[in-house]
Amino acid sequence: MTDQRWYDKRVTNEYPLQAIQRTSIRQEELLQSKLVKLEQNINVTDDTLKEAIRNTEFKLLSALEVLRDDLIGKLDNLQKKQQANHNELVGDRQTCHDLQVELIKNCTNQVTIPTSCKEVPTKVSGKYTIQLEPNRNIPVYCEQGVFEGGWIVFQYRFNGSVDFFRNWVEYRNGFGSLDGEFWLGLEFVHQVTSSGKHELMVELKDRQGNYGYAHYDEFEIGSESEMYSLKKLGTYDGTAQDSLSTYKGMEFSTKDKDNDNSEINCATRHAGAWWYRSCTSSNLNGLYKNEPFVRSKGMFWYNFKNDERDLALTRMMIREVK
Repeated sequence: MTDQRWYDKRVTNEYPLQAIQRTSIRQEELLQSKLVKLEQNINVTDDTLKEAIRNTEFKLLSALEVLRDDLIGKLDNLQKKQQANHNELVGDRQTCHDLQVELIKNCTNQVTIPTSCKEVPTKVSGKYTIQLEPNRNIPVYCEQGVFEGGWIVFQYRFNGSVDFFRNWVEYRNGFGSLDGEFWLGLEFVHQVTSSGKHELMVELKDRQGNYGYAHYDEFEIGSESEMYSLKKLGTYDGTAQDSLSTYKGMEFSTKDKDNDNSEINCATRHAGAWWYRSCTSSNLNGLYKNEPFVRSKGMFWYNFKNDERDLALTRMMIREVK
């Protein structure tokens, strides 16, 4: 009995262990099978992804090639258009240049530069260019608003901004600005007045506002070798009275070139250049403001008011007579 019970107990204890072992083996086999399948699925998925990536890369490369070819084509077309535009621009520029040359040629042939203010086509006073001789153009101020216009202004003083106590060379060549006070130059006046008959207009205004003018129907000065002498001075008319005729035939004098008939230098005594004889009657190139007053050193025209009062404005103008 004893042996039988031991055997039965042994058998009873072995069955559950075997069952557990068998269950464990089956579970392990099942898990292993799942792992195999999972690995197979992963491999399949990986292959699919790789194939998809290869397909995507191929499509992208193909698309990039198409885009590159398209861009190259567009750039080539753009370069051709740019070259065509450049060629057209060069042609237009040449055409424009040819037209400019033709226009300048036509203007040169057709436009006539006036030889005096009298020939200026407009009636507006201002700066103009006149032609004294071929290829010699001179800027001048034309007075078109008084005495029927056409006057070349060669002396103008109104505010004292320009010093008129100057030497021979400066009076010969001229000084000042056409936009302000100026002396146009003895050489210019000689060349103009010797080219044909001219008249002279002198305008005056004193510091009390009194205005007068002196007109001479003929006026000419000599060359530098003749010391710019007052060669011709015609008949006077006007309201300022005549204070210039006494100087007819006299040479021009400056502080450094004494050509008067006096024992002293009249240009120095009167502080201004003029056609002096014996230092009296007039000097429109004297000091603008004679302060404190010194007899005959200012701008004066004696017969205007029978004294040597300072003038506030003077203007000397010439006009051709035809």
